[in-house]
This record gives sequence, structure tokens and C-alpha cells, in this order.
Amino acid sequence: MPANPETTRFGTAPGARPALPGPGDMPMLRVEGLHVTFGGVKALNGVDLSVDLHSITAVVGPNGAGKTTLLNAVNGFLRDRVSGRITINGQDTVRMRPAELSELGVARSFQEPRLIEATTVLDNVLCGAHVTRRHGVISQLLLPRLAAREEAASVERARAILDVMGMDTLADTPLSQLSYGHRKLVDLARAVMRQPDLLLLDEPSSGLDEREQAALADTLRQLHERERTTIVLIEHHMTLVRAVADWMVAMQTGRAVVAGPPEAVLESREFKDALVGDTRGDDDEDTDHEEGL
Repeated sequence: MPANPETTRFGTAPGARPALPGPGDMPMLRVEGLHVTFGGVKALNGVDLSVDLHSITAVVGPNGAGKTTLLNAVNGFLRDRVSGRITINGQDTVRMRPAELSELGVARSFQEPRLIEATTVLDNVLCGAHVTRRHGVISQLLLPRLAAREEAASVERARAILDVMGMDTLADTPLSQLSYGHRKLVDLARAVMRQPDLLLLDEPSSGLDEREQAALADTLRQLHERERTTIVLIEHHMTLVRAVADWMVAMQTGRAVVAGPPEAVLESREFKDALVGDTRGDDDEDTDHEEGL
């Protein structure tokens, strides 16, 4: 986090369109003039933002601000509804499908976890390894020892991730027996298992108790420090944002209105205006939790 937040530039008023500054000069993700329309409703209205390589960026704002729509656009779910420019690591990705983005190193967690109900926690986490595995079915038949070593390494990594999250004792538990909070953590663990370069998280702390939120913060910090993963998270819990984020972007009615270090954004007039501004509830996305959001 910059030592002197007061010297950091913020974005201009919503009527202008310059890209909001990122925390450095090497953007992993850049969004320019992004528009998304559903029928006659503009869910995103010219969003500009920059996410620095190896940073943790929090996207915040009131209900209906367009936060989940932004992640869906970056993740390729809305490619037929998008206009504008999205680049990841310098590559134009605005028309890429989610599977193509996964191959590019993009992973995602969701507000409502999309998990395999009939299996265990460990099996769900291991599903995240399929993107990085080098040995398919044919290789397993022709090179069984190499495939077995790779499988063992995947299991070891999956158990290590669960251990960091405080879920190591639940590895062999059927998914159907988990609480909503634990299911959220399994969804995150599966995304981490992919060893992503860019990790997109949609309200990862929703439904978690304080202990689980602390485990989540530890996981994100370790992922950032050990694997240098660039993380973008939508988040309502400002305690978590302050603990992990080094950059924050505040959104209101489909636009990014201010960006900077978390404490500076939280004290900005643009952010405070966003909290009391109009919300359309247009994109299903947010549930208020606490601390002014």
C-alpha cells in the first residue's frame, strides 16, 4: 500500500471517461469504456479501471452498482452484450469465452458456489487441477507412473490449500454436509487450485463467520505473497478489504467513480456519495452486509 495515500490521484467525476489509475504501471487487467446493456438498462456505463500485476484490488459499491456485471464481463460470460475494451496481460480478451480465459490463467469464484454435490470436499477442490494437468487419459495409460506422481502432487496441493483455510479435517466430508460458509471456501479453494494468474472473487466472505473470514484473509495473503497471484475481489466487509487490499475501486450506477488505496477511497467524497446514490438493482448482484455498504 502506498505510504502517502493523500498524494494518490483519484478518478474524475462520473461524466468523464479517462481510465482510473491503477497502483502501478504494469496492468494485469485493463478495462476501457466498458458498456453492458440488458434490454434498455445499462448495467455498465463506460467503466474504466486498471489492475496492477500482483496486486489485490477490491471493487466496492452499493447494490446495483454493476460490480458482479463487471466480473462477468471480464470472465467472458457477457461477451455478446459488451462493448469497449478488456485486456489481460496485454491481450485483448473482450470476445473470449470463459474456457479460453481459463486457459489464459483466469479463475473465478461465485456468490453462489457451483460445486459437484455428489462428491467430497477434496474431490471438488481437485477439479480445479484439470486446467494445469499435463497428463490426460492416454498419458495415464502410456505413462502411468508419471500420471500417478502428478495426481499425488495435486492431492498434496489440495490438502495444503484446505489446511490454510482451516478445512483440512473436512477434506473427506461429503459436500452435502457442509454449511454455506464452508461451501464458499471450497469454491475458493477450487479456484486457487488452478494456480491462476488472475483470480476473480465475487463476495468471497459472504456467509462466513469471523473465524472463517480470518482464514479467508490468510489464504488471500498467502496466495498473493507465495504465488504472486493478481486478485480482484468484490467485497462488502471493509475489515477484510483493509486487511488484504492494496487498491480499491468504488462503483456507482454502472461506473467506476474513484480509485486509490482503501483508506483514501473510504474517506473520499465520491465514495460517500456512492453510498447514498441511486441504485437500480439491475444485475442481481449484491447483498449488503455491514460497515456502510
